[in-house]
Amino acid sequence: MTMTLHGSLGATFPGGGNPQRLPAKLLGMSYGEVLTSGTGATLFLWDNSIPLISQGNQVLSVTHTRLSATSKLYIRCVAFLGENSNTTDTVMGALFQDATANALVAGVITGQADSNNGWGSFVAAGQLVLERVIPSLATGDTTIQLRAGCTGAGNVRWNGANGAATKLGNTIITTLTITEIES
Repeated sequence: MTMTLHGSLGATFPGGGNPQRLPAKLLGMSYGEVLTSGTGATLFLWDNSIPLISQGNQVLSVTHTRLSATSKLYIRCVAFLGENSNTTDTVMGALFQDATANALVAGVITGQADSNNGWGSFVAAGQLVLERVIPSLATGDTTIQLRAGCTGAGNVRWNGANGAATKLGNTIITTLTITEIES
């Protein structure tokens, strides 16, 4: 599902809860979500380099039409990622803008003891929150993508873990929101 709000909503809100900042005007919002589980085999490198758009597997993308070249885009992604099998104990997610090679932001989930579910000694699975504020720099469309992958052998699974296509009765969702604000 994708939702986009634009125009003169007449909404203002305090900037980030900091009382010293002036209120910002909401220019638009775009939202996307993935309700189903999926897997991917393309890995991320686990080293000291910036993750690249050629790494990982595309999970979700959202296109936002920027209304101002001087605004800021607040990007927030909440993803449930896990190993498809207990092989690597680390999964990673990263956000990319358009065709730019380098990630805007990245994060990892490392293995957690989970012997109660019969998954083995360690399984990387959990919720990853990625946030970034970037300048708009132009008007027109921009696309933000979430890519996910394991950092070693094995396949990543989103909205599920360790071979299970679903967990919690399909109530786990991965979301990506782009909010454009003019301050």
